[in-house]
Amino acid sequence: MATAVQGISEKDWLALRDNKGLEYINGKLVKKAMTSELHGSFGAAIILYLHSKGFFGIPETLVRLPDGNEFRPDVLVKTPEAPKEKYLTRPPALVFEILSESNTWSEMQYKFKAYEKWGVIVSLVVDPETQEWWRYQDGVFYPLTDLTVNIYETQLDLREIPKLIP
Repeated sequence: MATAVQGISEKDWLALRDNKGLEYINGKLVKKAMTSELHGSFGAAIILYLHSKGFFGIPETLVRLPDGNEFRPDVLVKTPEAPKEKYLTRPPALVFEILSESNTWSEMQYKFKAYEKWGVIVSLVVDPETQEWWRYQDGVFYPLTDLTVNIYETQLDLREIPKLIP
């Protein structure tokens, strides 16, 4: 599980938000876990695969949700109409979260529920150890058995991602 550092006001958070290892969740400053080599490699492979399909994947970008929470998804894809902004304030089209040893399903549930409420089109979570994928939809994590997802009339075959890891 990510470590809650302290309760902090939104004003103080705004002064600290450029620290890439932090998120602001329910009024608490939360330090994200350090990523393993496999976690980082999986994130890079997701970005390479998205690029091969014509999408621009962005790692660890701060997104500010209307409820005041600020998360850093492992990889996201902005919608085509989204403006360039320092911090994303509009929902991305696609969010990937890569499980770390310290993540809990309750933490993932909280984040993905917020992503869905915000309007993220496709939200995915992957366990890089087992290469199991889940799609969050209507409040439930569904296992992706066929490992394909459609976004903007493009089919993504998630089986291709691990093949990009040397």
